[in-house]
Amino acid sequence: MNITDKEVMRQLNIVKFVELEESMRDYPENERDGRSDMQVLADECSYFVSMYHEGGTCFSDDYEDALDYIRETRNGKRFPIDDLSNPQRSLNRAKMKYQQAKDCVNEYKRLVNLKKRLEQKGFYGRWS
Repeated sequence: MNITDKEVMRQLNIVKFVELEESMRDYPENERDGRSDMQVLADECSYFVSMYHEGGTCFSDDYEDALDYIRETRNGKRFPIDDLSNPQRSLNRAKMKYQQAKDCVNEYKRLVNLKKRLEQKGFYGRWS
């Protein structure tokens, strides 16, 4: 689908969620049924948010693992050291894993905020 609405492109740039951008671009033109770009964005956004809540999907598994790791490290204040022969490398790996976990959680939060902004504008997704 060719995205022509500048507001949709602006919202996609704010969220920076690659899967959502690809889903919008790959959305078949014949399935739009006269819906605006904003409505298609609301549908796709609500779909991805629902994927985080469904059990067994890669999004929900990654999100749960990320939340568990953040709790385990007490918000980055206490990192586990696995390799005592080289603690610096182990600490660097733990910090990198913590950053990836934070990125995953922030990605979900940006999606939820986008969904809220779209709902405030009157665009409700099908998977709400």
